[in-house]
Amino acid sequence: MSNNWIFNEPINKTTSDKFIINKGKIMKIKEPSDMQIDYNVFFTGMLNINNFKDLDKELKENKYDYNFKKYIFINYLIYKESEIEKNKGLIANIIYDNFNIENKEISYIYKSLKKNIINTILEMYLL
Repeated sequence: MSNNWIFNEPINKTTSDKFIINKGKIMKIKEPSDMQIDYNVFFTGMLNINNFKDLDKELKENKYDYNFKKYIFINYLIYKESEIEKNKGLIANIIYDNFNIENKEISYIYKSLKKNIINTILEMYLL
């Protein structure tokens, strides 16, 4: 029995272990071409990202479009939310290296990651 890792289901069947891959920042399945993919399959299977060090390396070594980098980064944070606190240093470094932060030092970025880390990153660094 084989597993079907890519899903094309109505949004009401979305579960927390999947996110939507789309074109044009569509966050709900509206078109037949919109699809969901399992976080684990996307990060470990397709991109070979198993931890925050791998994420840092992947974003540095590949010339992804800026918006795709943001997409990978924020979805990895959501996927590994339970590991964010112990990886704040790496996360601050990833933000500093990849997301056009002007006049901000790594220590400033690190100190800003106190609570609601994902929302803070979205509001302060990924607009």
